[in-house]
Amino acid sequence: MEKKVKAAAKEAVEKVAAKAEEVKAEVKAAVEAKKPAKKAAPAKETVAVYVQYQGAEADVQALVEAAKADFKASHKRTSVKDVRLYVKPEERTAYYVVNGDCDGKVTY
Repeated sequence: MEKKVKAAAKEAVEKVAAKAEEVKAEVKAAVEAKKPAKKAAPAKETVAVYVQYQGAEADVQALVEAAKADFKASHKRTSVKDVRLYVKPEERTAYYVVNGDCDGKVTY
């Protein structure tokens, strides 16, 4: 009788283990189904602006970088939050205002 009980117990354990594997697979499938689909990264847009006047050309992005560098040279501990650039091609000069109160100019 003891052998029958051990055999029945072993059979029950095997059935439970098999059922546990089935449930585990179902849970894994359900979790995978709920994951959001990966979105493709949006393509980065590139914009280049040039000012042309009487045969001369100025790259606006280069002028912005020059204005930031000029500002940082005289205001070492101030961060740049806002830059406004005013290009005057007839003078070959770009005037700038940084953070609403600091101004200067760069020539090109």
